[in-house]
Amino acid sequence: MHAHDRFHYTITGAGDMIVVELAGDLDGCGRDDLQSAIRQLCAGQGRRVVLEMSGVSSVDSRGLGALLNVQKVLTDAGRSLFLVGCREPVRHALTLTRLEVLFRCYPSIASIPPSA
Repeated sequence: MHAHDRFHYTITGAGDMIVVELAGDLDGCGRDDLQSAIRQLCAGQGRRVVLEMSGVSSVDSRGLGALLNVQKVLTDAGRSLFLVGCREPVRHALTLTRLEVLFRCYPSIASIPPSA
């Protein structure tokens, strides 16, 4: 587990799907930690990357920027990004900024189609 005072993440999985479980506030501090995690993933395996967001309590503009950056980095690396388990504050921020159309969001990991 990698941690900051208000944000931490854990990377699990193998093969085709890598899960990055996020918890805390996705803000300026969390942004740097998230981008560090994605750089690690790009050096490894996994065509599909899942950000498990059920532990994220809030997101600000810097956190949204980090999500956009993660999407670009993974797309450029030939990988797919999925957001799962987004709580209401995160869903609200994505909707308010109209960014929900840029991300593939699912209620759970199990609900991601195998062909996605």
